[in-house]
Amino acid sequence: MSRLSRIAVLSIVTLLLPTTAPRAAIEDGMWTAILYAGLYFPGPGALGDDATLGVRIGHNVTKHLTVAFSVGLYESEQTFDDGVQNGKLDLNLTTIEGSIWYNFMTQHRFSPSLGGGIGGGFVSAQGRIDGPGSTRTLAELVDDSLTAHADVGASLRVAKNLSLRMNSRWRWFTNRGNDEIDGELTLGLLYVWGRAAP
Repeated sequence: MSRLSRIAVLSIVTLLLPTTAPRAAIEDGMWTAILYAGLYFPGPGALGDDATLGVRIGHNVTKHLTVAFSVGLYESEQTFDDGVQNGKLDLNLTTIEGSIWYNFMTQHRFSPSLGGGIGGGFVSAQGRIDGPGSTRTLAELVDDSLTAHADVGASLRVAKNLSLRMNSRWRWFTNRGNDEIDGELTLGLLYVWGRAAP
């Protein structure tokens, strides 16, 4: 079983674990904060899979509709050796995005959602290439891009104001010629507060 498959199974099992938390409806006027971590999957052939983390802040404009703002971080250190040259590349990606989610089954503890949005991806990278009798240093490269994304997620309330939140996101980068779609699978802790918090 691949690493992605193991994480997906673990996340689903976690969301389906029984809990004694009270049932509470999602209502308009509530605010949410999500701290999340998971795996980032760059487009095939782009870079290796690595950890990602971030925060999302949302506001329920209705009991079904959430507007959210997120900041995410992904760092990757890649090495290569083709028998002639070898080297290392350090890459940092910061994403800043706005989203709209539609929440289903808001009267239940388990609530799936669909969403999407736009934002920006801010990339910086630097590295080194060693070849026969020479070493080249790659100056810092900056490759910023507009992004668009789609989300599939679900929340499970485990305490009065606390839920587990699993989310999968596909992110499209406008400035990439190839491998322009990345993916991420995350599990987070969602805290609710505001006028209608249970």
